[in-house]
Amino acid sequence: MNWRILFATTLLLGSAPVAAYADNIKVGVVGPFTGPSARIGQDIQNGTKMAIEDAIAAGELPVTVDGEKRGIDIVWIDDESSPEKAVKSYRDATSREGVELLLNGWHGSVGLALIDLTEADGMISFGNLA
Repeated sequence: MNWRILFATTLLLGSAPVAAYADNIKVGVVGPFTGPSARIGQDIQNGTKMAIEDAIAAGELPVTVDGEKRGIDIVWIDDESSPEKAVKSYRDATSREGVELLLNGWHGSVGLALIDLTEADGMISFGNLA
């Protein structure tokens, strides 16, 4: 699997699926979509959408998993620039939305707050912690 497929698979396109399949992959994208860093959150959403559009245009989406094509559903997880709110939003996204894969976004403090939860849940999580 090349990096573009992997990256696109970790991203979500709003609440609309990439394609209508019986069992889409639900990917959570964590970011400050409201609150003091909302402008960065908008950039995260726009970049995510652009990456998915590029992957679709290149024929890299949908992906095939165990012989079946699967689309992608994006679930935006708003951390509001707060580790506490990120934990609450993450728990909601995994329990209500069924998020299977996580792309953890902007604030290091948010990533640190989520790291133990994602490990305990067995969640595949891509983050930018440095």
